[in-house]
Amino acid sequence: MKCQEFQELIPEFIENTLEEKYYDGFVHHANTCRNCLDELEIYFMIRVGLERMESDASKSFDIQGELKNRLLYYERKADSMFLHGLYRKIVMTIAEGCTVILLILQILLWLEIL
Repeated sequence: MKCQEFQELIPEFIENTLEEKYYDGFVHHANTCRNCLDELEIYFMIRVGLERMESDASKSFDIQGELKNRLLYYERKADSMFLHGLYRKIVMTIAEGCTVILLILQILLWLEIL
């Protein structure tokens, strides 16, 4: 993911509306591009900080920690989606292989070779 795309996705990330297809790229870019992470932190602090202050100004909160937790959450979701896709491909490959074997066995039975 390039910086421009990352920066365009910051509002969606902050509002928790980021599409799943961007999870991995967004988190990876945040972890590898210090400038974009700084920008994300600024937007996140302003948006979330103002929301927290409006809801209860007397409570203390850890906005940096919340951002780290949210990035970690998206990273775990991306990993989970990757593994789910991988498992699905493995199961589909096995099912296709079994289908081919059954088809071959059926043809051999029809030809009375077995």
